[in-house]
Amino acid sequence: MCMCIYIYTHTHTSIFAIYIYIYMAKILGRRIEKKIEDVLREDQFGFRRGKGTRDAIGMLRIISE
Repeated sequence: MCMCIYIYTHTHTSIFAIYIYIYMAKILGRRIEKKIEDVLREDQFGFRRGKGTRDAIGMLRIISE
């Protein structure tokens, strides 16, 4: 087997494995996010989509005024 063919097939397989890993990580991330949203209350802020800490700070300013 020619060395350049071996390198090409080995590299191609590695890249394919990386894409599968990225795809699976996105799927797992979405599933985890859905489970977390079911458990957390609406007034909990932090690293959540649409529930940033700026929103909480803004609410505190409105309440304090």
